[in-house]
Amino acid sequence: MWKEVDRRSYSETVDSTSIYALTPTGIEGLDRIIKNLPRGGLIIVAGNPGTGKTMFSAKFLYMGAERYGEPGVYVSFAEKKPIFYSTMSRIGLNFEHLESRNMFRFLDLLAIKDSGLPLVIESIIETVEEIKAKRLVIDSFSALAQTLKDPSDLRIVLHSLLGRIVWSMDCTTLLISEIPLGGARIGFGVEEFVADSVIILREGILDGRFLRDLRIVKARGVRLSEKQMIFTLDKGFNVIPPFEAPSIDVWRFYKPPEDPSRNIYSTGIPDLDRAVGGYPKGSIALLEVDYRVRNYDYQSTITIPLGSCFLSKGGGLIVIPSLGVSASTVLEQSLLSFEDKSRVERNLRILTIRGELGYKVRQGIVNLRGESIEDDYSEICRIEDELRSEVGGPILKVIGVDRVMLHYGLNDTLKLLSMDVDRVVSNGSLTFLIAKPIHPKLTERISPIADTHLKLTREHGALILYGVKPRTGLYAVEVDVREGYTCTKLTPIV
Repeated sequence: MWKEVDRRSYSETVDSTSIYALTPTGIEGLDRIIKNLPRGGLIIVAGNPGTGKTMFSAKFLYMGAERYGEPGVYVSFAEKKPIFYSTMSRIGLNFEHLESRNMFRFLDLLAIKDSGLPLVIESIIETVEEIKAKRLVIDSFSALAQTLKDPSDLRIVLHSLLGRIVWSMDCTTLLISEIPLGGARIGFGVEEFVADSVIILREGILDGRFLRDLRIVKARGVRLSEKQMIFTLDKGFNVIPPFEAPSIDVWRFYKPPEDPSRNIYSTGIPDLDRAVGGYPKGSIALLEVDYRVRNYDYQSTITIPLGSCFLSKGGGLIVIPSLGVSASTVLEQSLLSFEDKSRVERNLRILTIRGELGYKVRQGIVNLRGESIEDDYSEICRIEDELRSEVGGPILKVIGVDRVMLHYGLNDTLKLLSMDVDRVVSNGSLTFLIAKPIHPKLTERISPIADTHLKLTREHGALILYGVKPRTGLYAVEVDVREGYTCTKLTPIV
């Protein structure tokens, strides 16, 4: 006979636990945001089928044992142990090794779930006591509830679990709860009221592409900087924290990747080369920048590695800065590729329009008159031919089409780009366009000219990149260090 735990003692115990004793999940991106969860508390992880609840829970147990020395128990009412071990080993979680060290137990209760609740609860308690577990996962509460003859006993079951396992054994417990497809209620509608924390995993669509996000609807005793965040199941359960742009100095340690082929330029980013195949020689590429993306966000992840890749290989770089970007910023970022400043000035040309950037004409900086698009394009061609002759390598033109449109208007901007198409093809060079949303039809009109069209946006603070042409899925953008060199890291959202 199960007795309901006194509500007052339940409330007081959870509050003190949540405030004074916390434990990390072991999921790095999540811990950076929520810091910790209540130790010895009850956490609900809910979502539709296939949203990653098992992956989340498995990583919580595995990292708890490996990183924090907290033994864990996984209670399953549906999955067999060999299948669980095999699935997790493919993403680098060796639970068999943990079990051999007495740090983990997999409790398969599928066979006895019809034997009644007392036997189920006692089996869980015995296993937790056996290895002195500090982390417990019950997969799932929906299956556990099916052992009850009277649905009204659900609250009693929850309080029994809390009283005998969570509180008395100081065992942080994750309770997996199903949200039916098309439904909104978590499980049976009672779990969330007794839980310390409630985390909902969801699937969604962003511009016709698959997206996963995590929502924290309850976190007792924890102050949250973000309540929603992106996650992926690529190589396990990984949360993508809000993007933090690195210091520009990290790009001094940059190693340009090889071009994918003789007819393809590298994007400067190995992961992006694999995603879109690089930029064809003699082509135009377009980067569409969402209004939520800061200038340095796209510079520190996309344009710095692209420009550095060309400059490091002896190529020439011509830049018409995008709106909000100064010539001094372009020069500073270009210097990252060379210790010798004179070499940068030899390979770099920065073009201003009507002298609006306030620079006097000097080596490396040229003011376009801004009166006639034909005359100014002729000047651009002259500068490009002169630079090509001087450096003897490929030429990359990075053009802020938003700035061009501001001075010349949409029609003349399109005229400039159409004139550039044939020249780019014949010279085998690359023109990289940056478009910010200053005109509702800007990217719509430019995209047909571009062979490659990328879009950079933000979602829940994370920086997200995807290909419009060629079409790709969503990628989370971060800056990483690989083999001692800085690079842009793209993580697929799957």
